[in-house]
Amino acid sequence: MWRLLSTVVMVLAASVAVAMAGDGSGTDAPAKPCLNQAPASPGAVAPRWVTITLFRDTRFEGRGCTFDGDIPDLNAYAFAGVASSVRIQGGLWQLCERPHYRGFCIELERSQSDFNLFGFNDRARSLRRLR
Repeated sequence: MWRLLSTVVMVLAASVAVAMAGDGSGTDAPAKPCLNQAPASPGAVAPRWVTITLFRDTRFEGRGCTFDGDIPDLNAYAFAGVASSVRIQGGLWQLCERPHYRGFCIELERSQSDFNLFGFNDRARSLRRLR
């Protein structure tokens, strides 16, 4: 009986710790769904066929999230620091390691199947279309 009770207490404590940890953003707001159309930046008009899709795993595998506009903070889509590959359909894109296009950034015009080749695996926290 004591063993069962201590197991239940440990499971409840772990559940509370996970619930309190959240996503690290400091808000309790749920992540935005990965939309196939992100809000466009002011004054920018991008054809719908110009998109970027981030993937959690290399070789375009795992969960993917497609955008067609600037995303100053990928944390809002629960995709900050998890991208391992990218499929690009048109345009020149900048991916940065910090929100709001700060920190180390890379510019890409072509799809990349493995961010490890750039030392950029799991580092993207913001992205924007440059042209």
